Amino acid sequence: MMSSVKGLGAVFLALSVFVAAAGPAQAEEKPDPADVLKKAEAALKQAKVVRYKFVREGLKADAEKSPKITGTVVMSGWYRMFPKRFRLDAVSQQPGATDTEKLTAGSDGDVFYWFDEKSKKVHADMDPGVFGSRAQSLFDLVVGTYANPDPFEYEKKAGKIEYKGTSKVGDEECHEIHFVFGEHFEANYFFSIKDSLLKKFEWTFAQVPGEWSGSRVVLSEVTLDYRPEGDPFKLTVPEGFTKTDEFAP
Repeated sequence: MMSSVKGLGAVFLALSVFVAAAGPAQAEEKPDPADVLKKAEAALKQAKVVRYKFVREGLKADAEKSPKITGTVVMSGWYRMFPKRFRLDAVSQQPGATDTEKLTAGSDGDVFYWFDEKSKKVHADMDPGVFGSRAQSLFDLVVGTYANPDPFEYEKKAGKIEYKGTSKVGDEECHEIHFVFGEHFEANYFFSIKDSLLKKFEWTFAQVPGEWSGSRVVLSEVTLDYRPEGDPFKLTVPEGFTKTDEFAP
């Protein structure tokens, strides 16, 4: 019996020496958000013709009044402030509504165009102002990050950039980066740990102090080297539509 006790004592002594030598457990070091952005930039250098699916929904005050938009975007190249060529095909549905609205817009590299389903007109012009009042909302869905040679030019100028941890977007584990651009303007970006690509982003802002609004866009099936059979950016006027260079309302 005494030999057994001595044996256990030796084991406990050895364990205590090992734990003392190891010291307290080290907390896992958080990734530097600047490094996460650099990896995303490096991944985007492989982009040629980009295609992705998306779901866009309102946040906070906009959650009950902003439409849910689902669709597909194809883009390639960059010119000044926009993708040089792109095509957006989507469906918009207002909260609580059963009917939907079809959204079709794009650029063939020379002409921007918007299909107005109600008037049956295709508004087409060299000026992106041809999109009318929808211009900003359309470019929120056409995520220029995937075509811009300096994809996070604006984000890197944020007043505060913070690593928030990891969370899942669909089945993908992602790094979450929080940006503060001002007292009333913030964003969260989610980058895939697997391929470093942007998979979700959330913008929140307060036009009136304390009253926050915003939107969330979730991206899926992102392809950086999409190879369509034909020209996905070509403007073809559908039967029943007429083409005009008038700007959309």
